[in-house]
Amino acid sequence: FDLEKLFAELNAKYFEGKLQRPHIGWSNRSWRRQFGCYDPGPNHILLNRRMDRPGVPQFAVEYVLFHEMLHVKHPTRRSGCSLVSHSREFREEEKRFAEFERRVVHLFFYKDLTQTEIARRLGFSQKHISRTLANTLRKLKEDLR
Repeated sequence: FDLEKLFAELNAKYFEGKLQRPHIGWSNRSWRRQFGCYDPGPNHILLNRRMDRPGVPQFAVEYVLFHEMLHVKHPTRRSGCSLVSHSREFREEEKRFAEFERRVVHLFFYKDLTQTEIARRLGFSQKHISRTLANTLRKLKEDLR
């Protein structure tokens, strides 16, 4: 995947082209628990090397990159004695990435895959898939009212 090209496309689509491009690259080694990270010190987004292979859907890479781009826009801040990386504003903007939700719903309702099977196929945790389905169904119910 060409991360710089994907950054430019996502920046235009979701950030009106206003997000300054940080250094972007793949991790040197595969990570077990993390798909990406943003380090504000060197202004660097790294994505997990294990996503850079055939069989990984482009939208999955786009979703992780989009998430890290949100960290550029909404930096970690101090709140009392703790740090907040995923503020309410961050989470609200994260919901704008629709391709991921559509794919999860399609696999769950039309392909009859379990949350665990979807998680394995897409490279995310079952917990993340569960939250995505719950949030998507909640939004659908709200839209139907």
